[in-house]
Amino acid sequence: MYDHLETAFKQRYIQPSVLRFISACELFGKKQRSDESVDAYVSRLRTLSKKVDVDDKALLYALLSGLKSPMASYVLGKNPQMFAEAVVAARLAEFSVVEGASHAYQQLCTQLAEMRQDIQKLAQRYDRFKARRSTNMCTMVLKKTISNYTAHRSSVYCTMLDATKAFDRVKYTKLFRVLMVRRLPPVVLRILLFMYTHSSAEFLWTGCVSRNFSLSNGVKQGGVLSPVLFCVYCDGLLHKLIDAGYGRYIGHVFAGVLAYADDVVLLAPSASAMRMMLALCDEFATEFSFVFNAIKSKCLVMQPRQHRFSPTLKLDFHVGGSVIEVVEQWPHLGHIITNRCTDDADIMNKRSSMIGQINNVLCYFGKLPSLVKSRLLYAYCSSLYGCELWDLWNSYIANVCVAWRKALRKVWNLSLNTHSYFLFDLSHALPVYDAVCKRMLSFISKCVNSDCDLVSFSARHAVLYGCMSSPLGRSALCCSLRYMFDIECLLCPQYNHCNVVRNFYLSTGSSELLAKVDVLKDMLVFRDHPNQCIGLFDSVKIATAIKCICTT
Repeated sequence: MYDHLETAFKQRYIQPSVLRFISACELFGKKQRSDESVDAYVSRLRTLSKKVDVDDKALLYALLSGLKSPMASYVLGKNPQMFAEAVVAARLAEFSVVEGASHAYQQLCTQLAEMRQDIQKLAQRYDRFKARRSTNMCTMVLKKTISNYTAHRSSVYCTMLDATKAFDRVKYTKLFRVLMVRRLPPVVLRILLFMYTHSSAEFLWTGCVSRNFSLSNGVKQGGVLSPVLFCVYCDGLLHKLIDAGYGRYIGHVFAGVLAYADDVVLLAPSASAMRMMLALCDEFATEFSFVFNAIKSKCLVMQPRQHRFSPTLKLDFHVGGSVIEVVEQWPHLGHIITNRCTDDADIMNKRSSMIGQINNVLCYFGKLPSLVKSRLLYAYCSSLYGCELWDLWNSYIANVCVAWRKALRKVWNLSLNTHSYFLFDLSHALPVYDAVCKRMLSFISKCVNSDCDLVSFSARHAVLYGCMSSPLGRSALCCSLRYMFDIECLLCPQYNHCNVVRNFYLSTGSSELLAKVDVLKDMLVFRDHPNQCIGLFDSVKIATAIKCICTT
C-alpha cells in the first residue's frame, strides 16, 4: 500500500506531510501499544496535521481511523468527528492501483459532502447530541408554539410520548436497512455491522463474573455512535409526521413534532389531527419494534384565555392500544408545562428543590467559616435549572429571591432584618433576579444565533414580533426596560449582555454603601476569628456593631 501511495505522491495526488504521516502509520501498526502510547502518538499526529492543507485533512484523519488502521476502534471512540472522514480513507485503502485514484477521491468527497448534508438535516429535527443544543431550547420552542396559538384564540393539543427502553429496542436489521437507504458506504457499514453483531456482555455480581452472552439488539448507551444511530433509526417517524402536516406551524416552519432523544412531543390544532398523528406513531412503532408507553405518556389541552376555565370534552387518545391520560400539568425535559400556560408550578418546584439543597449545605458544612459556606452555597444551590424559560414578569420569582436572601442571612449568621444589598456585596455575586436576567439574555443570544433553523426562527419571532404573546418575548422586553437597551441588540452576536447587567448593578450602589460593606467584612472576620482582635473588641461589641451596620 505504501508503494502505491508513494507513486500517488509523485503524481501530486498526495502532499509530502500526508506521505510522512502514512509512513508513520505503517510503522506504528507493527508495534505493541498501550493507551498511553496511543495518546502520545495521536498528539504527534495532530501536530503534524496542522501543516497539512485543508483539502488533505480529510484524507489525513481518514487514514488515522480507516478500516485497516490499527487505531480504528480507539480513534472512533476518542473523537467521533473523525468518523465521517474515515469513509474516504477506508475506501481509498482498498484501491490496489493508483490509476484513477484522483477521480475516485473526488467521487468520495462528493459522497461525503452529501452525507454531511444529510446529517445536518437530521440534526435540525433532533436537538440532543448536537453541539450548542440543550433541553432548554427544545422546551423554548414548545412553549413558544403553544403561546403563539393561545394568544390568537386557538387551542393546542399537546401529547408527550414516552418510548419504553428506546435505545434497547433498536433492531439491527431495521437499522442497517435504514443506513443502506441513506447510502452509507459499504465499508463503513461493514465496520458497524461487525461492531454490533459481535458485541457481548457479562454480569458482575458480588465478585462473580458470568459467562459472556451476545447482544442481539439495541445501541450501546453511552457509546459515541449510539446517539447518531438512534436518531437515524427514529428519523422515519419525524418524516412521517412532517410529510403529513397535521401539526402546528410557526409561520411557515413546521413545529408539530419536537424530538429530544426518545422524548417526542406532538402539537396538533384539533383532537382529530392528534388522533391522526398518534396513528402514524403506531404505524412506525409496529414497523420498527418501538413501544410507546401510554401510562407514562400524557396529554395537555391548552385553551385560549377566554375559554381557559370552560369544561373540556372527554378525549380518547390512544397509543399502543391504551388510552392516554389528559392532565393539567406534566414535566417536559425537567420543565413543568401546564395547560394554563404559566410558569408558576415550575418556579415553585425549582424553589423547593433549591431550599432542599440549601438545607443540605447548612447541615453538612454549618461549622465552616461564613465565606466558605457562601461559596459552597453558590456552587451547589444556585443552578435554578430552566430559569432561562421563566416569564420575568411572573410574581412567583420574588419567592425564589426571598428564599435565597434568607439562606444568605443564615450563611453569614446575620440578623433577619439585615438589608438585602449587604448580602450580595458580601458574597461578590449578583442578586438572584439580576442573575436570572443575565442567564435569560445569554440564552436568548444563543437561540437567535443557533444553527438550528427552528430554534433560531422561534427565538427571533418571539423577540421581534411576539413580545407580549410569548414568554421569551416578554422576558426580552422586561430586560430591555430594566437595563435600558434596544431589544434588537439581542440579535447581535457581539452584544455583551454580561456587562450590561453588571454595570446596572454597580450603578445602584454608592460610596457610603461600599464603605459600610468593607467595615462589615472586617467585623465578620473578627467575629469568626476572635484571636485576631484580642484586646481590641469583645464578642458583645462586635455583635452590636454588626447589627447596627446591617439594620441601619
